[in-house]
Amino acid sequence: MKAPSFALVLAVAFVAADSNTTTDDSGFAPRVVGGDEAPHGQYTWTVGLRDTPAGRSDCGGSLISPTWVLTAAHCVSGFTIAPKFIAVGTHFRKGNSDGERIAVAKTVIHPNFQDVLPGNDIALIQLARPSKYTPIKLSKKAAVAGDSVRLLGWGSVGGGNNNAGPRSPVLKQNDFTVLGNDECQRRLRAAGEPQLESWVANPTHLCAGGVVGQASCKGDSGGPLVRMNADGTSSLVGDVSFGLPCARGVPDVYGRISEFVNFIDNTASGHQWDDAAAPDTPSPPTSTSLPNPI
Repeated sequence: MKAPSFALVLAVAFVAADSNTTTDDSGFAPRVVGGDEAPHGQYTWTVGLRDTPAGRSDCGGSLISPTWVLTAAHCVSGFTIAPKFIAVGTHFRKGNSDGERIAVAKTVIHPNFQDVLPGNDIALIQLARPSKYTPIKLSKKAAVAGDSVRLLGWGSVGGGNNNAGPRSPVLKQNDFTVLGNDECQRRLRAAGEPQLESWVANPTHLCAGGVVGQASCKGDSGGPLVRMNADGTSSLVGDVSFGLPCARGVPDVYGRISEFVNFIDNTASGHQWDDAAAPDTPSPPTSTSLPNPI
């Protein structure tokens, strides 16, 4: 993995920082501002990545099979602290009053991930034992401009240039509209951040939001972006990758699940796709095993 720029390292590190940490001056926030508390028990496939069983969740993720979780690569890569436990089925950012906590057995980072800006920001986590909760299905149908999508997470509830505001103690939800990549690229390049002036939105990027006061924020990284289906089910279309802090009217960027079909199929097991589309180019995964899973 290529070492990212200093400013970007700081920004990614703040995903795992506590809520009273101040941000750097770069303007980046890989990371629910606005929105509402999610119904308790409705999205039990939403998971939190933790260092200890009852500790705080510093990144989110999605249970995609009884033994596999999908999250952002920057949540488990070499420049953040890799999680040791996954909290599944819980409504709360920390504690052990509901849900279950399962040790991490192995993490697999997309082999083409370098840092958040070029994309491929996806990783898979194998659990040490199966979860009792029902996983979410994955979507091969790409989300397109105008689609309505829903974000879930425990991220900061404030906004502004310094990611102000505490992390949400309960799971929150917020609905956004998908933007086309050309429009997303134009708006991020015009946001006044030097690192984004020549940023290229590629097929692994999915953009949504861009309304002042409504956004993903610090602590939402890796969490699910879903399409709500007519039958009441949800399908995973994205994972939170990066954005500018927070809720300033600039779109947030997600990993596009439909571009990672072969990576997921070649790495995980027991997951289900809810529709058909062309897969991505196969590439061998790289894995990191954690000792003594429990």
